Parts: sequence; C-alpha cells; structure tokens
Amino acid sequence: MRKKLLLLFWPLFLIMVLQAQSYKLSFNPGNNDKFDMKSEVKIKIVQSMMGQEMEIKMNSNIDNLYEITNGSGDNKEVKIKYNKLKTGMEMIGQTITMDSDSPDKADPKNKIYIILKESEITALVKPNGDIVELKGVDELAKKFENFSEAELQGAKNYIEKNAIKSSFEQSFKWYPEKEVKVGDSWTTVTTISSPYELKSNNNYTLKKVDNSIGFLTVKSDVTTDGSKKMESNGMEMEINLTGKNEGEMQVDMKSGMPVSSNIVQNLSGKMEIMGQEVPISISNTIKTNTTKL
Repeated sequence: MRKKLLLLFWPLFLIMVLQAQSYKLSFNPGNNDKFDMKSEVKIKIVQSMMGQEMEIKMNSNIDNLYEITNGSGDNKEVKIKYNKLKTGMEMIGQTITMDSDSPDKADPKNKIYIILKESEITALVKPNGDIVELKGVDELAKKFENFSEAELQGAKNYIEKNAIKSSFEQSFKWYPEKEVKVGDSWTTVTTISSPYELKSNNNYTLKKVDNSIGFLTVKSDVTTDGSKKMESNGMEMEINLTGKNEGEMQVDMKSGMPVSSNIVQNLSGKMEIMGQEVPISISNTIKTNTTKL
C-alpha cells in the first residue's frame, strides 16, 4: 500500500520540485558558438488623408549570423553578419524591392543590401543584453557616403549606430535581473531609435520549462511618449503613437539565446505633415527562429 501511494504522489512531487527550481537567465552563449537567426517582419500601415485611406505594406526577411568570439569578464564579443536581406514594399499600386541576392546589382536599392551583406560589425554584450561597445560601424557608414538620403531611407536601421544598438537589444535585452521560477514575471524597458523613438515597457512571464527550453509570454505597452520628430523623403514630420505588443518566446535556458519568437504589435495615433494632421494605424508581426550551427 505504501509503495502504491509513493507511485501515486511521485509525479506530483516532481512537478512541485520543477516549479520551485530557480533559473538564472542571461546572455551566456559559449565562446566560438555560432547562431543563425532568421527574422520575418510584416508591417501594414494605414493613413487617412482628406477622407481617403492609403495603405502601405512591407515584408522583410533578415538572416543574421552571430558568432561568439571572446569577451572581457562576463561580457561576450559577438560578430554580426547579414547572410541575407530582402524587403518588399507595396503602396499606391507600386512595388519596390530591395534584395541582397538580386542579380541586378547596379540598382542602388539592391546595392545597399549587397554592401550590408558583405560587411561585419562586432558588439560587446553584457549578460543583461546591454551593448557596451560597437565596432565597425564607422567603417560601414563610409561605404554609403555616395548614397543619397532618399536611397538610404529604408536602410538606416542597419547603418546608424543607435539604430543597430536598439535593434540588437530588441532581441536580447529581456533578461530578468534576478533568478526566476516558473510562474514568475519581470519587466524591462527597451527603446527603438529609428525611424522614430519608440519606447516599450515589457512584461515577461516564464510559463514552463521543458528539456531546457523556457516558454515565455510577452506583453508590452508601447509609446512614442508624446510627439517625436522623424524625416521621410526629405520631409520633416511629427508622429505620436501608442499601442501594445503581445506574443510568446522560446529560449535556451543555458545560453540565454532565443530559439523562436512570435510577437504581434498594434499601434495607432497621428502624424503631422506640413501642418496637416493624419490619423495612422500600424500593425506588425515579427517572427524569429534561431538555429545553433
């Protein structure tokens, strides 16, 4: 009888032990580790001008290679390379494509992505996902000195130092400050700097751990925190947005590397262009999948 009771309560005991286990989550891949992160971003923008709606659609596929080389103390040095970049935009019946693998290498739009694919930058990353230092950005910027502002409009996120930093931290600055158990939640704050400053107050919850993979839910309040200036096609404008992110992540509990994520973002607000107020809504879907090579 005692053995039967023990067998009956053993699974419950294991669940209680697993739920009580604490985990230290941080950016902690091993030296010489390599990861391929594929991202798919779908954006839909709807603007209302003079009683008419204008819709813009953008689809981007970005394939990044991260190589952990060495570091200083707990910090990790990461070489970042673009394996592939492709963006398609549809608006007013026109389609514009930028493709690092396009055979039309003379097209300035493709050439920008081709140069990016041939380039490399290095980031020194703290365990909490902060970037301490970026190397190679100035050399990268020099490669685009002969491009016009209009030509670079869709590629600034990959060229400007602050934009590169904030883009990287969107993927890696989510770690909790202390150890967490299944069911625990924590918050972080991240900021995107381009094409306008957008602040996210993020809430993460560790739902379960299975075979060293953590399953997280993500919810965020997103805002420009008032009107922010931006420039598009030589025109200066102001934009004011608020919204939410919602989705899920899977992460490797040992290395802290994301395995996959699926985040939906919905924003709404207004733009002011040449004294005219334009209502705007933006919906984004961001999916990533990371493979250790």
